[in-house]
Amino acid sequence: MNVTPIHPPPNYSRLEVEFLAKKVKIEKRKCIACQSFSRIALTEVLLGIASGKTFICYCLFECPMAKKRRKKEAEAEKYEFKPPDFDERQFLIDEMKATKRVILTVAYAGLFGALAAGATSAVDAPSFGLLIMILGLISLKYVFPLMGIDLSKFTKRTWLESGAWFFFTFMALWILMYNPPFSDHAGPDIEEISVSVNVEGSGWLQFDYIFESEAGAHTWSEVNGTSLASALQGLNNTEINITARVADASGLTGNPRIAIGVRSPVEMTLVDDYLYTYSIASFDSSYLKADYLFTFSIVAEDGNGTSTTFELDSHAEIPLD
Repeated sequence: MNVTPIHPPPNYSRLEVEFLAKKVKIEKRKCIACQSFSRIALTEVLLGIASGKTFICYCLFECPMAKKRRKKEAEAEKYEFKPPDFDERQFLIDEMKATKRVILTVAYAGLFGALAAGATSAVDAPSFGLLIMILGLISLKYVFPLMGIDLSKFTKRTWLESGAWFFFTFMALWILMYNPPFSDHAGPDIEEISVSVNVEGSGWLQFDYIFESEAGAHTWSEVNGTSLASALQGLNNTEINITARVADASGLTGNPRIAIGVRSPVEMTLVDDYLYTYSIASFDSSYLKADYLFTFSIVAEDGNGTSTTFELDSHAEIPLD
């Protein structure tokens, strides 16, 4: 039931209201002002309104809690929000100082990133770069005053922000300059190894050097049920070609060199993009190791002097009679 607070009829005192309330139907209700239970009249004569179902507590007009509440509501209606004074000049000065701090921090971090890239390249130890980064972060406290940055107004948030700018800038420059095209620390890639054998009656058969997941080792593929071991058996002056794809980001220093069996290394020939081959016109036992194993190794070197050596797995070495 909605409660509609209204004033009692004019010229009625509290006692008169109580007297009239006793003559009409009354009941207990909670006062909408003081939240206490009081006697409430349910008569339109007492309230002076048309509805006979509207009720009101006569304590509403004299209860101290009700008066206090009405006073607070009146003060709330009079309240007017006044924004604080905005100092535009000081705001611009603070923003310019913050921008200066960020620019100098990024430049300082870039210097340390380049230094770390050069140092790690010289000693070939990436962990040395992390040490340089930590020293750079610590030095910010002593370098900022030399850059004209006032530390008196620095907060934890300001230090965290400056440290984040330094860290991410340092990592970006360090990683960028430690990798191609600025620097190359990886040796050449030697892959796609294959041996082609000119089998009498079958022509050229290519056997690829593959990784067998079930055996967990590299082995040679078969061609039409023929294995490389069976193709090389007999040593009847067989003609073979050994091919490999060799590449490096900084380029190679000369052609890759291959050593077959106990023979000295010889250069391979470039036949296509990054594809090198070595041909044996007449394969015989002189290309085998002392225990009659067919095996070989390939060595390639890049422009930075970093070399890579490829050797057959022991499972891929082929014993021949």
